[in-house]
Amino acid sequence: MQSELWKSKADWFADWFNCPEYHILYGARDDYEAEQFVTRLARAVAPLPPARILDLACGSGRHVRSFEALGYEAFGVDLSPESIAVAKSRSATPDRFAVADMRHFADDLPELRGFDVVTSLFTSFGYFEHEADQIQTLNQVRKSLQPGGIFVLDFLNVPRVRAGLIPHEQAVRKRPDGTRLVFEIHRRIAAGWIEKSIQFTDLYGRPRHVVERVRALDKGALTALLHEAGFEVRTLFGNYELEAHSETSNRCILVAS
Repeated sequence: MQSELWKSKADWFADWFNCPEYHILYGARDDYEAEQFVTRLARAVAPLPPARILDLACGSGRHVRSFEALGYEAFGVDLSPESIAVAKSRSATPDRFAVADMRHFADDLPELRGFDVVTSLFTSFGYFEHEADQIQTLNQVRKSLQPGGIFVLDFLNVPRVRAGLIPHEQAVRKRPDGTRLVFEIHRRIAAGWIEKSIQFTDLYGRPRHVVERVRALDKGALTALLHEAGFEVRTLFGNYELEAHSETSNRCILVAS
């Protein structure tokens, strides 16, 4: 039924980001792309190494490792224990990764303060049901930065998403045993949300369904949220090459102080 296709939980991300099938679906991240983006970003907006940088919602830590390779003192936090376990296993400095909720991280872990730069990359913002949680997250970012620190928010470019939305597709991946795992994916934009409905059979043979939801926040809405939390947007980029932003850009990357 159509209503079941879009049935979602407010905290869908808490279980899904720690689910093995999530990592199978999205596991083929491009480390080279991350390295190139981080190098450009560091040159454009960051102080010289060894400045302190925190990657918020760091996943398996590919951007943290890229910052470290440039000489930065880089840290990462993520809600998913499984992602943090992977990040630690791939890092020479595993003690710089921690499990934390972005809405509370600076209060829960006071050592995560005094950063020169905080990044939120690859659309790791805008999942929460209530706008107060988005503002609370930004307040935590502000608390974690030293005076004059920089916040980089990398988000979807909503006009581009709207224009190129693919309503339905199949994504085929390999299970750990080499057999096929098929994800049926539907997409829509509705009531201020960009939604992706994902149906699959999990590794134990059970039918599963999750709806990913992220707020359809365009550059104006993101700028307003940042301003409400005490930030001033300094620069706006449109892709990972850090070219100028436009309505057709792949990304909406805001640099705020």
